Amino acid sequence: MQRWLNVKALNHYRSFLILARRAIMEAPCIPSRSNTTYCGTKDGQTLIMIRLANETHAIDQVSFSVSFADVITNADRNRFADRKSDIEREFPLIEERKPMNIAVDRGIPRFIGAPSVYELSLFERNGKKSWSAIWGDQSVQITCMKYSRWSEVWESALKKFRLLLDCLDSQKMIIAIDFAITDVFLADVKFGLQPATIFRKECEFIAPSLLDSQSPLWDQKLGWYEDAKDGARYLIRIDAESVQRNEEYIASLQHTISYRLPGPILNIESLLHEKSQESLLEKTNNEFHSRNKDLLRKMIAQSILKEMGL
Repeated sequence: MQRWLNVKALNHYRSFLILARRAIMEAPCIPSRSNTTYCGTKDGQTLIMIRLANETHAIDQVSFSVSFADVITNADRNRFADRKSDIEREFPLIEERKPMNIAVDRGIPRFIGAPSVYELSLFERNGKKSWSAIWGDQSVQITCMKYSRWSEVWESALKKFRLLLDCLDSQKMIIAIDFAITDVFLADVKFGLQPATIFRKECEFIAPSLLDSQSPLWDQKLGWYEDAKDGARYLIRIDAESVQRNEEYIASLQHTISYRLPGPILNIESLLHEKSQESLLEKTNNEFHSRNKDLLRKMIAQSILKEMGL
């Protein structure tokens, strides 16, 4: 049973990462060019100028996810249909997707229809997507593409979570709670974007060989487990990379925290139950937010932290 739960959590965690990274590639940020931090000069000339993803911070998007031990059932889908008008107030666009699974029988592949997955979207007046959600299979994921302040974003995310989780059986067991946040930095090609211009030289999470690299294109992935209370674990991942798009280098730093439960010990009702005016879902994600800020202070160069408000 333990192995089964861990495998399921790992599969949903991988899907969570794929969806989060896909959203970054499909919706690249357009930062304000006036928001610039200067990193070093020589003979009075600026060596590099780094721009943040937004005017007051570098956050491109933040995603939240809850994964379950069992699949979403037809009864859950009926409740979703009954609450569709309420859901449309938060997500005016609801699209039903019907994924296909492939099974191989005696060397012959067969396509098997899988239960529908709902993709939900909220758009701004200019047509840009500001919020999205995935409801189906064995998880509920919510993503904010227009970050302002944590208190505002999380208040809205919690409202959306309660609405979507209310469609499910309150006794459905939870195996993982995930959080992923992506910071984005940009520089013109003429300036370059070497790792040492973004990260602290003493940063323990970036390989020394990468910090010494003079290439503006780089990629590093790092992950580890940390023990939590009651036999649970945290899986921490740091994905740092840079790419070139036209005349810009774009560097992204994605920090993902996955809280893995040791077994079927928590259901949706317990997750949403408010204790001391704060539910476990709120407490966990507020902790994730604090851990992310602590990590950034250990990783990012001081001059850029100041621009990020940290």
